[in-house]
Amino acid sequence: MRNSEHLATVMVNTLIAAVKRGMDVVPVVADSTSTAKIAPFIQEFPGRLVNVGIAEQTLVG
Repeated sequence: MRNSEHLATVMVNTLIAAVKRGMDVVPVVADSTSTAKIAPFIQEFPGRLVNVGIAEQTLVG
């Protein structure tokens, strides 16, 4: 069996690394902070996340 990380974990680690390199990143989620495993990003960069609540259609556009 192959050893692999969860996709959401890879995503959040990549976002954190991007911000630390100076990229202007602001994640947008639809009331899914636990599902997206975005807590490490929120802890590292509080206030740098937009949560549109249960309004997934708001994420598009």
